[in-house]
Amino acid sequence: MEDLRHIVNCNTGSHLIAMLENFIATRMVACSSEQEELDFFSEMLGEGALASAALEAARTCDQAMQRVTERSYCEGDILTRVILQQGEDFELRLHSWNSLSADESVWHGHQYPIVVRCLAGGYEQELGVALENPEGEFRVFGRRSKPNGGGFETYPLEGQCARSVIAEKHHVTAGTQYAMSTSQLHRLQEVSSDSHTLTLVMRGSKREKNPLFLASLTNGAGQDAIDRVRSDVSPSVVKAIVKEALGQVRQNVK
Repeated sequence: MEDLRHIVNCNTGSHLIAMLENFIATRMVACSSEQEELDFFSEMLGEGALASAALEAARTCDQAMQRVTERSYCEGDILTRVILQQGEDFELRLHSWNSLSADESVWHGHQYPIVVRCLAGGYEQELGVALENPEGEFRVFGRRSKPNGGGFETYPLEGQCARSVIAEKHHVTAGTQYAMSTSQLHRLQEVSSDSHTLTLVMRGSKREKNPLFLASLTNGAGQDAIDRVRSDVSPSVVKAIVKEALGQVRQNVK
């Protein structure tokens, strides 16, 4: 952590962004397992210096803000992903949630390990593991970029069994932090409508060929929710999200 504090104290603006990304990339090389990546991400998000520095650099430097905006995007009308830091095997990003109902929620996994810290608002979530089960209630899909760009599409994974899921439900609120390995699935439900929901996410190196999505065999629910349109996000929206997140990080990260 002393190396990180030295970087933060001795650099500003776009140079600070580059130095932070180099710091993360160097630490990632030293991680020999998925669990070590998760431990590193948990330390970074829990301590708060990395997120605070990346947000402050984007807020105060036009060049850094432009770089962040260019790689950020909206996913349908559900959320905006603001990419603060990015390397070959990692990302530090903000998820700004607009809305999410139970009808739009779908069981899914990730190709890479992630750690999430809720900064504001909250949501109900189920987190668990999927079991191969020919009598299960789900069909298994992968997700890929559309051939002409502009979003994602799902496709059935041949040879995959229908699955059932063993899961626990918990409530995520401001200050909650949790990790997800590539062997786990989760399903978000009913993002809070009482206050704006904002989360910090660190993701690691890809370890799975396909992110898994489960669509109900009984009514097809879930598949349409996966095929979301990806679109650009305006600089003014990114600036507003970064400003709000910086205030929340200063309040609820030690």
